[in-house]
Amino acid sequence: MEHNQSSIINLFDTIPISSQEELDLICENLSEAQSLFFIIQALEFCYHKGVFSLTEAELVSKSIRTLNSRPKKTNESKKDK
Repeated sequence: MEHNQSSIINLFDTIPISSQEELDLICENLSEAQSLFFIIQALEFCYHKGVFSLTEAELVSKSIRTLNSRPKKTNESKKDK
């Protein structure tokens, strides 16, 4: 796979970052949804690298499925509170 821009960092083997400034911008402006996305990517990366025991992998997998099945927050639901 060829990228137009060369990446200096490939986060979790899936997310190419082309500069330190781009990484800083991502870190400074993370939304809740983006934060959850990065956490899930990190956990999947660790799983594929064999970081977790079988029991830990089961718990991580179930946790990811639980988080992914949550209803998405919308601006409307935030206003109602």
